[in-house]
Amino acid sequence: MPTNVSILKPQLAFFLAHGSKGIELLENFIFQFREKYTILLDGKFNEIENSLKAYLHFVFCTLKAHGVTINPFLGEKTFQFT
Repeated sequence: MPTNVSILKPQLAFFLAHGSKGIELLENFIFQFREKYTILLDGKFNEIENSLKAYLHFVFCTLKAHGVTINPFLGEKTFQFT
């Protein structure tokens, strides 16, 4: 296990507060740092399955972040996709 792990954890809400310019800034931030750091987007998503899938597509496919925080508010089954 590496002892020298570097993680950046940007809070999504602060970027969203600035609309499309904030999303563009977040995209640039992730692009600039994703090779050197693990990017864990702090989004605390909690939603029904189809909406959560859209959030996860945004995080992993659009932004290409390495991970995201998820709030289990709706229970463990929320995370079990078919």
